[in-house]
Amino acid sequence: MKSALEAIRARALERLQNAEDLTALEEARVQLLGKKGELTAILKQMGRLSAEEMKAQFLRSSVFVCPSVMENSPNTIGEAMLLGVPVVASRTGGIPSMVEDGVTGLLFHNEDVEDLADSIDRIWSDHALAKELSVHERIRASHIHDGNKNYERLLEIYREILQ
Repeated sequence: MKSALEAIRARALERLQNAEDLTALEEARVQLLGKKGELTAILKQMGRLSAEEMKAQFLRSSVFVCPSVMENSPNTIGEAMLLGVPVVASRTGGIPSMVEDGVTGLLFHNEDVEDLADSIDRIWSDHALAKELSVHERIRASHIHDGNKNYERLLEIYREILQ
């Protein structure tokens, strides 16, 4: 993850040097340093959080990154999707069945730092894409993570087993 942030920082520096107007200059500065003016504003480890604290942190985020090397079906991706936080995740395990690349998030090739950096950079630099991913992932997540629907399906499975 640190290598990907370094790649993003290098790209932001290049944009900063090539900025043609004040808006482009400010966007590059924010990408480089974060809104608080320091690189650490980009990446934070939060430690243990309550459900409400976690929700608040998700909603403050511009992107959720799941850089797992091995993963089945991470709840954190479903939580980010339900809240409409654009998802960038590794193309591993069960993640591609949760995230449709380019529709409900962006997938990168496992352990490919440049691909990860490209995906994060796309979301940060293309606001229309970020908004589109957010809308589509909320719709998908609301269907997949519908508690009542999942409960009814589970009962249906048990009925079939017992017959």
